[in-house]
Amino acid sequence: MTRKKNKLLTFLWSLIPGAGEMYLGFFKMGTSLMALFLLLLSFSGFLNFYVMSLLSPVVWFYSFFHTNNLNSLPDEEFYALEDSYLLHVSSIRAGTSFFRSHRRFTAGCLILFGAAVLWNNLYPLICHNLLPFLLLPPSVIDFIYALARIIPQTVVAAALIAAGVLLIRGKSKELNQDRGADESALSGKEQ
Repeated sequence: MTRKKNKLLTFLWSLIPGAGEMYLGFFKMGTSLMALFLLLLSFSGFLNFYVMSLLSPVVWFYSFFHTNNLNSLPDEEFYALEDSYLLHVSSIRAGTSFFRSHRRFTAGCLILFGAAVLWNNLYPLICHNLLPFLLLPPSVIDFIYALARIIPQTVVAAALIAAGVLLIRGKSKELNQDRGADESALSGKEQ
């Protein structure tokens, strides 16, 4: 059973994403938030895709205010709270219909993402060790190196844009189906 804690210690622990929730006894929530925060920073650094790291302050602020709001709840509400993960297995299973209906697109995104990471690891070797042997002018080598550096970010950005377009199209189709069902229900009532 979780119990309310000292306000000063709660504030201090809330400065670390997820640690405040853990201090209050909500280990699943805290672990989820801490893992999300660290994964965002790790992936953005690993992929040299630093724009992704801009999401980490959002997680930090959420965790900070969530912890302090939890500790300020009335006792009845605080003790009634259940500890749960941010992403539930049932919601992940419910979301698999998107992946089933867009299997090729999902596979393509995963392949592009993997290729971007692979290229990010191989291009320095190619540009620094292979290109000088081809006796290319230094300006051409510098251009190829600069171009090679932006390929992973470009691939990930293109995949994100395509995923957004696909989601908008899916939502549009869903809204049109709902509108058609509503219109047919209204016409049935009028008769």
